[in-house]
Amino acid sequence: MIARGNSPRWSPDGKWIAFLHNRSQLMVIAPDGTRERLLLDGTHFTDVNGVASEYYAETPVVWSPDGTKIAVFVQLLESDGTAQGDYIRVVDLAGASRKLPGFAELGLDWSPDGRALAAASELGLEVISINGSSRRTIVRVAWPVELHSPEWSPDSRSISYIHCHQGDEAITCELDVAAADGSSRRRIVRLSGPGEFPFDFGPDFAPRWRPG
Repeated sequence: MIARGNSPRWSPDGKWIAFLHNRSQLMVIAPDGTRERLLLDGTHFTDVNGVASEYYAETPVVWSPDGTKIAVFVQLLESDGTAQGDYIRVVDLAGASRKLPGFAELGLDWSPDGRALAAASELGLEVISINGSSRRTIVRVAWPVELHSPEWSPDSRSISYIHCHQGDEAITCELDVAAADGSSRRRIVRLSGPGEFPFDFGPDFAPRWRPG
């Protein structure tokens, strides 16, 4: 064991592992257990009244393709768990960070071209530009439909995700792909039939693209 935490994620160059500690800190560490570094401490970021601080969700931690920045989904919570807001925070390896608007409690991924994030929430699938210039919903959903685990295609033109529907007596899930500009979407394969597993089946069925 080189550190205690959760949601570990390798940097693209293999030189760092990012992870969360107690959901209130984002850390990086070298694979040999040296050079542990604190990048974000949620207690340093509060609401205007100073009663809520940042907690980092396991949805997951994502690296930029060049390995210089990390994005995490933030929930601004009071000590009793009262929510005061959600957004995304992007931080570089020196600890300098900024906020981006967006909801990503059901998944987050950074495009291979480095220009945008794909964020999944109970509202649907959003594409958010890294420079903050645009934010658009390309797939809208509402209960009993839920989607999660977005992943960009290698050419940054499409996004795959898991799409589930909770019926009266059945739960059905499928792998879908949407164009990043929202112009089209299609089902690739059905993943489940009625009652095969619980609706909230987590990241076990997260899609993966073949490189190239």
